[in-house]
Amino acid sequence: MKRKVLVVVAVISALVLTGCSQVNTAGRVGKKEITNKEVQTTINQILQERRKFDTTQSNLPTGAQLNLSAFQFHFYSALFDAIAAGAKLQVTDGDIAKERAAILAQVGGEDRLPAALAKASISFEDFPRYLRSVVIVARIKEALAAAGDTSTDGSGLQKVIIAAGQREGVEVNPRYGKWNATSGSLEAPTENPAIAQLK
Repeated sequence: MKRKVLVVVAVISALVLTGCSQVNTAGRVGKKEITNKEVQTTINQILQERRKFDTTQSNLPTGAQLNLSAFQFHFYSALFDAIAAGAKLQVTDGDIAKERAAILAQVGGEDRLPAALAKASISFEDFPRYLRSVVIVARIKEALAAAGDTSTDGSGLQKVIIAAGQREGVEVNPRYGKWNATSGSLEAPTENPAIAQLK
């Protein structure tokens, strides 16, 4: 019993003393808050949709990996939205419809889309937002190319992400990992040493 109490205290201390100041906050990009509820809803939807299809041959993220993947989706979507707003990049309904049509052609039609999304760990409800992010990334790359960027390794996009993180200010709940301001990437969470010692 004493051990369980210590574990709970350690978990609460980790949440209070590090990362986001609000317990229900998963992260923040500028003024955009990402809540734990949003991330958990995405996780629940992904798991529910996986049950409809045979995914036994797919190496899909679970547990902590799925938590990180779901948070990354919301985090980078918010970051790309901030980049688009700052650069006045236009994303129309037509752009999103065109990208959706391209993906449908790739997966083999509308009836195969749900299974494809389940295997890609993308919630069907989050699919429109995913499409928007894909279009924004394409717009960023076009703008970089027009400005003379000839990189083919993604370094140009990485610089934009790093600059956006610095400009907007980002915050990540340690439950979902840590923002690396140098590489512009989210790193997997590390276990609290106090909790590890109690196992």
